[in-house]
Amino acid sequence: MILCMSFLVSQAQSAFTDRGGVRPMGMGGAFVALADDTSAIMFNPAGLGQIDKAQVTAAYDRLYAGLGDDNLGRGLVSYVQPSQHYGAFALNLSLLNVPLYKETTVAFGYGRSFGPAYLGLSVKGLFANFEENDYTRLDPLFNEYGTSTNEMALDLGFLYKLSDSMSFGLAALNVNQPNMALDDDADAEVPLTLQTGIALKLGSTVPTIDFTYRNKDLGDGKDINLHFGIESWLAGRSMALRAGVNFYDMAVGASYAFGKGKGVDARLDYAFRYPLVFKEDAIGGTYGTHQFSLNVGFGGLTAAPDSEKLARGAEMEEAQAQFEADADELIEKAIACNKDGKYEEGVKLCEDILGMEFSNVPGYHLEAHMLVGNMLNQLGQHKEALKHLQTAVKMDSKDPRTHYELAMFYKQTGDRTGSMSWYNKAIIEFEKTRMIDSGFKDVSAQLVTLKKKR
Repeated sequence: MILCMSFLVSQAQSAFTDRGGVRPMGMGGAFVALADDTSAIMFNPAGLGQIDKAQVTAAYDRLYAGLGDDNLGRGLVSYVQPSQHYGAFALNLSLLNVPLYKETTVAFGYGRSFGPAYLGLSVKGLFANFEENDYTRLDPLFNEYGTSTNEMALDLGFLYKLSDSMSFGLAALNVNQPNMALDDDADAEVPLTLQTGIALKLGSTVPTIDFTYRNKDLGDGKDINLHFGIESWLAGRSMALRAGVNFYDMAVGASYAFGKGKGVDARLDYAFRYPLVFKEDAIGGTYGTHQFSLNVGFGGLTAAPDSEKLARGAEMEEAQAQFEADADELIEKAIACNKDGKYEEGVKLCEDILGMEFSNVPGYHLEAHMLVGNMLNQLGQHKEALKHLQTAVKMDSKDPRTHYELAMFYKQTGDRTGSMSWYNKAIIEFEKTRMIDSGFKDVSAQLVTLKKKR
């Protein structure tokens, strides 16, 4: 009753300031720079652009358990649908129910990525309704203006990924500060809320910190809050633990994630918030607020494009194409050097190819190992030549060229040293060559020659 009567002031104003979202609340409300699930529509709509599959969330909050009234509750349903080329769209329905008073929020949100930056907005319909009873029937305010009012509100969001492990968020909520007073001449504006924060991704642990400024609280004063939160995923990301604190309450939370068929995954979330007892305006004598939600993701639906990933993919394709062009040119020059006896120059060209770290096509490195092996052998650097030729065999043991080039090295070494063991090694590699391709070069003739020497 005390909570309800706080709304029944002369202006009959509503709150519309407390947000749902079980996962964010378990982190003390520090979520503006993370904003990567359906709760983004309530904290930072720009984060909707990060969501790559359809999600639906249903939540229920048991507010201030122990106050002696079972009707202090809040529920919400949220749905996010990413599109192939146009960002992600979201719908949210939130209901707050306290004795004699109800407020409903219907929100439509949109978020989209622009490289590492994300932009978003949310348009909200705010509906407040006071229950008709003996009090409202006698009060002249309700008699003249009725027991319900509604307005529109606008939220704006921005998120920027400074790196793969750090993101920055900024949200402006209720930008137009709608007046929810029953009397149009009265002032009961929903306060403008500005929230900014940073989130770090340290493996499976994510610490967050947010700063919130509200241009007025229920006492018409400025409201400043600092939120600290942390989330850590365990057991192969099937369980999570959370904790958070701000100037008004402290919180803990947990999640259990599980699959339920192909393309579908689900997550149960829980958060417990408790007012800080040393605050003068803290609500005492309660068992805290308990919040529960179920989030279901549909992985089989169309995923939202991540512009940053697309840009990186384009850059990688361009770099790969450039690598192939450069490698082709170097290989041709190295082959010419080997043919013309310019072995030192050819070795340098092959080393340049092998030094190229970016390569999704191992064929260039394979070719370079065989070429440099032959040329180092001609330069008398036999040990280094053998390493390169053996590496080529390991890279592709089904390519007859690798076994043939190694066999020729063993044969030449046998000719140089007169050691029969080198000829035996050469025979083994020639036999492997013939097993892969019986007609490869002169492998049959080489085997006949070597077996005669043995």
